[in-house]
Amino acid sequence: MSNYKENRSRVFEICGIDPKDRKYNCHHEQFRSEGGSDDKSNLFPMEVGEHKQLHKTISEQEGYPDPNGGKMSRKEQRKARKRRKKRR
Repeated sequence: MSNYKENRSRVFEICGIDPKDRKYNCHHEQFRSEGGSDDKSNLFPMEVGEHKQLHKTISEQEGYPDPNGGKMSRKEQRKARKRRKKRR
């Protein structure tokens, strides 16, 4: 198991979150792209949607390009289709 996975699991456990709960992932307080580490002290658990919104807001404020060009990823498109089917 990688150092990130071990630390992620431990951070989740400390926060009372099941490490297998796919509704959550970890935010790096100091981005890895900016030299941030996978240490527990740099990981913060967030709900997936909130995490995505945080990165979108940061990208807009910092002037980073949107990696999806404002479009939903294929995974997001599949989830949206499933939600629409359930509503019918």
